[in-house]
Amino acid sequence: MKLLVYPPPPQTGGIAVHSADLMCLGETHFLNDVIIDFYLKYLLREKVSNDVRERTHVFSSFFYPRLTQRLQAKGATSMPRLTPAARRHRNVRTWTRHVDIFEKDYIIVPINQKSHWFLAIVCFPGLVARMSPPQAMAQGTSTDDVPTSAEQSPTCLGRSSTPDGKQDQDDGESPLDSEPEPDEAAMDTDDSECPIPKSSDCADYRAAYILVLDSLHSDNGSKCRIMSTLREYLTEEWMARKQTQLSFRPANMKGYIPMTPQQGNFSDCGVYLLQYVESFLENPPRDGRLVKLELSDWFPEDRVLQKRSAIQDLILQLHMQQQPSSDFPGRWQQYEERQSIMAKQESEAVASEAVSTPLLISETPPKGPNRVLLLYTPSPTLS
Repeated sequence: MKLLVYPPPPQTGGIAVHSADLMCLGETHFLNDVIIDFYLKYLLREKVSNDVRERTHVFSSFFYPRLTQRLQAKGATSMPRLTPAARRHRNVRTWTRHVDIFEKDYIIVPINQKSHWFLAIVCFPGLVARMSPPQAMAQGTSTDDVPTSAEQSPTCLGRSSTPDGKQDQDDGESPLDSEPEPDEAAMDTDDSECPIPKSSDCADYRAAYILVLDSLHSDNGSKCRIMSTLREYLTEEWMARKQTQLSFRPANMKGYIPMTPQQGNFSDCGVYLLQYVESFLENPPRDGRLVKLELSDWFPEDRVLQKRSAIQDLILQLHMQQQPSSDFPGRWQQYEERQSIMAKQESEAVASEAVSTPLLISETPPKGPNRVLLLYTPSPTLS
């Protein structure tokens, strides 16, 4: 059942939310792309200041999968002379036809890899053109320039590569295949090349940079590849929009992986992604300044624990605004009550089984074929 479209017609770009999407807001469920995209759009339109809204661009959760998928063989042969970066840009070349992302200060990129949500934020991309040396704008500049050792720290030095793992299709504009480009798949990035810098390293840093925020800190090499892919996308996007060449590299757009609040289970990654964006936009960095990199206490845990129910209530509220005569909220409440009763019964059954079921303990003497079997029933007072 379709519950709502946000923003509602006649506004364009609306996201349809169905009852099945609402179910994924239940505890222990993974948030799907609809909930991620809906809440990010709601945040930008309703919960941030006009100033921050004008300086922010939020990509759909389908952007990064589309960017990193390649055309199937039939499509690839029609553009054999394009570089891997140019082919990737071609996948998403129409996504920014109505916006110049280089005029934005914050570019939000939600990413899902191997069923795990995390976030990339490109900050102040327009500063690269203002701060890069003149030769960066010259024709023929290589996008593969390697910074000197002095430029490397605390930079994420990801090489050109797309992430491993199968990604979902988006709107099916063209046939895509999720295999990485052959030349990219061979170019892995070691975790040691993507250090987590200390705040003291960048106290006076003012320039463009990329943040990767993850509620399960692991595989920094994969995050470096993501940063590299985003830099290459920006290089191609600049060329397509500005008709000049400007290379986005670690030397002029560093990468950082801040320490952020971490999830305590395997299902809250999407909830943390949404909270990361909300907290970032509440107090974003200004004038090219670097955000604080130690963000372990960025927000209280209660904000995350309450976010599922808060988004659920928001969806039901918007549903009633668009469909005032609907009886869905009442039916949904009954559904939740049944789910709560079933969960309680299941929990009690598990506890009862743990108390009453004997444990079979096998002990084998050091010598001889005899086996001693002991039956032991835990005391109910200890369970």
